[in-house]
Amino acid sequence: MLLAVSITASDANQLRAHGVEVHLVEGKPSLQELAGRALELRKLHPRARLMVAGPEKLVRRLAERYPPLVDVELAEAKAAAVLATLDS
Repeated sequence: MLLAVSITASDANQLRAHGVEVHLVEGKPSLQELAGRALELRKLHPRARLMVAGPEKLVRRLAERYPPLVDVELAEAKAAAVLATLDS
């Protein structure tokens, strides 16, 4: 499952075609908003692995402040980056 900031529609569709559940966050969310979305996803899918992708600074801050909410952090919200992480 992917929580993504700043991802293109075509990248989101490509990821969905590979079976990745993509949740987009529109605009420039605050750290608190992003954490809230991650917590909602955790409650809905407690066993799913949650990846967070977006601007490096925001993703790093989320992982540092709310470590239980993030399984995998990605600096870029691009399909290639997500698929490479899933393959590794």
